[in-house]
Amino acid sequence: MVDQVQYMEASDTHMDWLLRCHTKQQQLVARQQRVLEGLRARLERKIREVELARDRDLERLGRRVQVGRVRAVGRWAGVSVAC
Repeated sequence: MVDQVQYMEASDTHMDWLLRCHTKQQQLVARQQRVLEGLRARLERKIREVELARDRDLERLGRRVQVGRVRAVGRWAGVSVAC
């Protein structure tokens, strides 16, 4: 009888410990999930910023190329080619 009571008490103590561990694990997973969501959002913002910067740079480069072509055509416009 005494052994059974001790066994039940030990089982209850162990069950309490398991429940506390499980609760802590759930809290840790929830915290990690929030951190992960924050990092994903930050990464998405950074990607958008980089894409916008790239688009701006490509637009500027396109304008420079266009201006360079116009200048080159202007230089050659005054020259006549003899056949």
